[in-house]
Amino acid sequence: MSKRIEMPGFIKPQLATLKTKAPKGDLWLHEIKYDGYRIQVHLSRGTKKVFTRNGLDWTKRFLPAVIPSWEHIG
Repeated sequence: MSKRIEMPGFIKPQLATLKTKAPKGDLWLHEIKYDGYRIQVHLSRGTKKVFTRNGLDWTKRFLPAVIPSWEHIG
């Protein structure tokens, strides 16, 4: 049986660096950046928390609009 540990709080994300040209070569993967929110959703024992990329707790802002559609998760 695995040992239960507490969920970590906010995890600082790796942010992209703007460049004028993408690197060349077959070993690079590229991601298109869309405008919008970058959030982290933490699910732990039925509790959902939503963090902005800067670590602000936006659970109350997102729960009414987004989280009800995610009831099947966690």
